[in-house]
Amino acid sequence: MEMLLAHLLKCIISLRQSMRVTIDVDARDLKQIQKITGQKKKSPAVAQALAEFIRLRQRRQFIERALSGQTDYPLTNDEIEAQDVYETR
Repeated sequence: MEMLLAHLLKCIISLRQSMRVTIDVDARDLKQIQKITGQKKKSPAVAQALAEFIRLRQRRQFIERALSGQTDYPLTNDEIEAQDVYETR
C-alpha cells in the first residue's frame, strides 16, 4: 500500500499541464534546436527550447529591474551575506 501511494504521489508530481499547438518552424531552425537541446524528437526539443527561452527572458527582465532599482527585495547585499543564504561557485 505504501509503495502504491509513493508511486501515485510521484505520478501526480510529474503531471504538467500542456497544450497542443501547431506552429510553422523552418526545418533548419528545428534541426538546430534539436542539436542544441540534445533532443531527438521535435516536440521535446521545441518544449525545452521554449522553457529555456522563458527562463532566460525572465532572468533578463529581473536583472533589468534590479539594476534600475525597480525591485522591492527587502534585503541588502550585506544582509544576505550575513545570513549566508547564497551559494558560491
